[in-house]
Amino acid sequence: MQFSRIVWPLLLSVGLRQLFELNRNLKFALVVLATTVFAFPVSAQNTLPHPSSSIIYGDAAEGRLLVIGSVTNNPKYTYGRMQDFASYILSSVSDLGFSGVEVYVVDSHAKMRQLMANDRVDWVSATPYAALEYEIYANAEFLLTKKTRGNANYRSVFFARNDSGITSLEHLVDKVIAFEKPGSTSAYFLPATELINAGFKLVHLKSPMDTPPSGTIGYVFSGDEANSSIWVHKGFVASAAFSDEDWDLEWNVPNVFRSDISIFHHTIEVPRSIEVVRKGLPEEIKQRLKSVLMAASEDEGASEALKGYYTASDFAELSADQLQSLADIRRTLSTFDSMMQSKAQSNAGSGGR
Repeated sequence: MQFSRIVWPLLLSVGLRQLFELNRNLKFALVVLATTVFAFPVSAQNTLPHPSSSIIYGDAAEGRLLVIGSVTNNPKYTYGRMQDFASYILSSVSDLGFSGVEVYVVDSHAKMRQLMANDRVDWVSATPYAALEYEIYANAEFLLTKKTRGNANYRSVFFARNDSGITSLEHLVDKVIAFEKPGSTSAYFLPATELINAGFKLVHLKSPMDTPPSGTIGYVFSGDEANSSIWVHKGFVASAAFSDEDWDLEWNVPNVFRSDISIFHHTIEVPRSIEVVRKGLPEEIKQRLKSVLMAASEDEGASEALKGYYTASDFAELSADQLQSLADIRRTLSTFDSMMQSKAQSNAGSGGR
């Protein structure tokens, strides 16, 4: 028992995604081992937070800096990926008095929200939940939407084992669903608000082994999409939810699982990613960024830069349908934030980490 309680969280903290980069036969053997031998999973812990940090591309001494924000637990990887994009943007705005581009990395949306509210970050790319938080609490503005991995929109899907009898959201009452992590749009915010809007009460649990109060739906965080699909397949939880984009990837849902689990519900489509700028950013700079980004997909010299910027492929004005979907989920944001605050207070009161 002690061995399983030590090794299982370790496997989750590393992330089972890495296992799927191995040889096909070996990776399946490792997944089976991780999900059958260590039969007492606990909720995944987030990667240890890192201090806020930044790196400057260009010359910090000669003029002002354009600051691009990023929320990540892996700043070294982000800095490497962002180098070409930062250089591309700098070459496009240097005539406006910018001598450098600073990439400012933090490990949470809450910290980024504070930086934007204090005019410390000029521009950040965000999925809808974080974008709405920046808009409402930092008075930020939506600039453009962008395709990521070729997708302009995405939605969340709910899935369960085929032999579970779960075919609708009502069947989740008195059961446990796995979300990925706090702050995720497609693997927490969208599916959670879908349940809230349908009238269900959600209760955060410490472990998938816990039982939710009668008449409620319990939820836990798996820490990773691959973990969520494994937990459903092995019966640790009744259901899980994440994006349709992630559902299509084998490292999240191994092909050997697909005959046993299937989608039974999906949410509305929302923009895949939104470029958000701080309040008060001069109009001249906003318009320049718009024109540069919208033309980038036609610029052969920008292809590598776009790959490093969240695998972007196209930037565009938000469509009427996209704006409507954001308006729909904006109405639920205060209820969702209240639930998040209640969870945080409950964890603090019980000594939760």
